[in-house]
Amino acid sequence: ATAATVAATDLYLALTHRLWSATIGQSKTPLSVEFIRASTIVELPERSMAVDSLSPNRDVGVKLEWNTAGALALQGGVFNGDGVNHAVNRDKRFLYVGRAVVRAAKGAYLGVSTAAKPDTTTWDAEAWVERGRVAVRGEFLARHRSIVDATTLGWYALGAYGVVPKRLQLVGRVQQFDPNDRVRTDRITGYTGGVQYFFSGDDLKLQLEYTVFDEQGPAVSNNRVIVQMQARW
Repeated sequence: ATAATVAATDLYLALTHRLWSATIGQSKTPLSVEFIRASTIVELPERSMAVDSLSPNRDVGVKLEWNTAGALALQGGVFNGDGVNHAVNRDKRFLYVGRAVVRAAKGAYLGVSTAAKPDTTTWDAEAWVERGRVAVRGEFLARHRSIVDATTLGWYALGAYGVVPKRLQLVGRVQQFDPNDRVRTDRITGYTGGVQYFFSGDDLKLQLEYTVFDEQGPAVSNNRVIVQMQARW
């Protein structure tokens, strides 16, 4: 048997002054709109392969944000770079993250972000539109590791439509993930269809998704169905 443990996710002090805000402690690093959004409001039970693999995740550090009521948002931070629940920076190599988002039109946004630490640099480009019943979002991510001179690439495109507003939403997603651009047979493409049924908004909802994977190399039997019931308060 293994001993039970308790792990923190977000543990921080937040300070605000007019357009500025500061976060000190363990929180999400500001890279990728899909990662930054709470898991309780994303359209599918799981995030895309690229975001799940390439976002730096939560980390301990200091984060600053400047936001002009949605027209322009700038975020930046310095983190330990050791990941979640590591309060001590053992190798003294920090992670630097920056992100900028502009509102291109009503309900439409464009953003770029980067994360850098010795030997590793990650980039992200994002765009999304949310108008009425329609939501469309896409991202492209890349991570280069200079020590092995290899780049990991990934992208996704997601669309959602409210068939019955605030009650029933259909979701579709296409995604691709290439763990190593120097290997010709490891790229994975995924096709997802899903639905959300809202009993009480995002506070109480049922999510269903089915994903078909297409491997560049040998075929693997890994298609999957996910059903998730969510309740929050």
